[in-house]
Amino acid sequence: MLDTAFVLDLLAGDEGAEQKAEALEESGVVMKLPAMTVTELYIGIGTGVADDEEERQIRQIIEALPFIPMDLGLSRRTGRMLGESGNVVGKGDAAIAAAAEREDEAVLTRNADDFETLGVDVETY
Repeated sequence: MLDTAFVLDLLAGDEGAEQKAEALEESGVVMKLPAMTVTELYIGIGTGVADDEEERQIRQIIEALPFIPMDLGLSRRTGRMLGESGNVVGKGDAAIAAAAEREDEAVLTRNADDFETLGVDVETY
């Protein structure tokens, strides 16, 4: 399950992120995009942080990967995770964690602490 930080690192040409993506693809692991990652990426587009080329690259990534929608069940689980954690992490991270939990996958991120606080598996790069 891709965290926004991973996608942004890929777009920035981060060597660790690129190597991790290649390794996952070679091993047949399907990378998935939760709704919150897409939302956070489009916040960057909406605020003008991402230029036209970055927006094109973001669209290519989104179109190429399976999308995990934010439905009622994920909304409920996100809220519970936030409450159970003492509301110490961001809502976005909780939504990504809930999607990862439901899909029985680790979150791929460089921001391990918040996701570990939420009790989900984390894979770093």
